[in-house]
Amino acid sequence: METYNRVRQLANEHRLSIAEVERRAKLAPQTIGNWRRVNPSGEALGKVATVFNTTVDYLLGRTDNRMAITSDKPVDISDSTIELSFKNHTLTARQRSDLSVYIKTMLETNYW
Repeated sequence: METYNRVRQLANEHRLSIAEVERRAKLAPQTIGNWRRVNPSGEALGKVATVFNTTVDYLLGRTDNRMAITSDKPVDISDSTIELSFKNHTLTARQRSDLSVYIKTMLETNYW
């Protein structure tokens, strides 16, 4: 039940329905809802953790740390298909644009 509650909380924070989370995770309908009664598979948990950029341990309640291990792969912040967040708040399109301008200005002025 704790896993379902954590997924429900994350879905609410991201303004997603459970059905949308299932779609993004490529899970069958009712998969997450069934987690109220049965233990989820490791594969399904991994897919949902990827949707929220968190860890399976967080979803299982083993830790309160939501941070997932990140890769060294570059991210293009202008790619609107990539969700950007800061302190568990998803950036709006305007915030993404402002961030992009800020980074560009820093790079052009050799701020680093």
